[in-house]
Amino acid sequence: MEDLTAMTPEQNNARRRGAARNIGEQAVEWLLVLEEATPETRQRFGDWLLESPLHVQAFLRASTMDALLERADPRRALAIDVHAATCGDTPDIVPPEQPAANAISRKHSPRKHRALMVAALAALAVAAALLWRPPDFAAWLPETLPAQYRTTVGEQRTIELPDGSVLHMNTGSAVQVRFTAGERHVRLLEGEAMFRVQPDPTRPFRVYSGYSIIQALGTVFNVERRHGSALVSVLEGAVQIDHDPAFTPHKNAAHPLASPSPPVRLDAGEQVRVARDGTINTPAPANLDQISAWRQRRLIFVDEPLHTIAEAFNRYNRTPKIRIGDEQARQRRYAAAFDADDPQSLLTVLEKDPTLQVVIGTDDLLIRSR
Repeated sequence: MEDLTAMTPEQNNARRRGAARNIGEQAVEWLLVLEEATPETRQRFGDWLLESPLHVQAFLRASTMDALLERADPRRALAIDVHAATCGDTPDIVPPEQPAANAISRKHSPRKHRALMVAALAALAVAAALLWRPPDFAAWLPETLPAQYRTTVGEQRTIELPDGSVLHMNTGSAVQVRFTAGERHVRLLEGEAMFRVQPDPTRPFRVYSGYSIIQALGTVFNVERRHGSALVSVLEGAVQIDHDPAFTPHKNAAHPLASPSPPVRLDAGEQVRVARDGTINTPAPANLDQISAWRQRRLIFVDEPLHTIAEAFNRYNRTPKIRIGDEQARQRRYAAAFDADDPQSLLTVLEKDPTLQVVIGTDDLLIRSR
């Protein structure tokens, strides 16, 4: 994988320009293909839109520019230097010698001009994405649409975000990603995710989880959200955790917001728990091996109650489901390391505990006190 953190600002900007150019060209090609699209083509177009919110954004720009070009007065047309679409960062626009002859109209152009139209519109789309958004229609073009990613039982995913940052999702997790001109916004809806953030001083990278905002300060960090609270751990760099002022649940909610805690900075090797009422607890040292073990599908527990261990195994395995029959068994504590895909390894440990009884069912395990 390309080492994005080693790039200079100039190299990073060039990479972003190249990505914008490719997406802009794809958007214009789809605009033309859809004129005579089959159901299969429309399905592929839908899949392309779902790949990234930037694809939706680019297609909206291209569609808007196409509509504006169709309504343009031919006497005021401009000839576009299409060479810039592939060789330069932005298109050169020059006055035409013969406006009426040089004006491009998609409805009346012969098929041989199709490639010229693709290059011209793509150049305009790239220029709009990088330099300029016309004020007369910018108001109704969304900067980006949210993209939602989810993992099922036992599934893990790695997603490269549009800015080059990398999102690792653990099993049973859901995130929503929305990038704007001023912010990279990720909301962890549930589960666990690790973020390797590409630096960009012009757009803060913020993860929203319940009442809290976690802002990366050049960082690799992990956020685990379970039962309403969030555990934030920093592996590299630093983060700042603050209260999300937009998250204001009803005063009669089951877990009303406490008085906002002051912002907390976490450095590498530290972690903090944000309670379900928004309270940011005192930072503590983090066991980095335990935090990152899930990337290798390992479960490491240090003096954890049995119900927590059972929940972790159930997130990775559909069967057997582990059930605990009584409160005394729920609170039994263990220190052990397991293969997340091997519930039998937990069974081996529990069978040695004389205070517990394990009842093996067809597709579940019942653990109860003797």
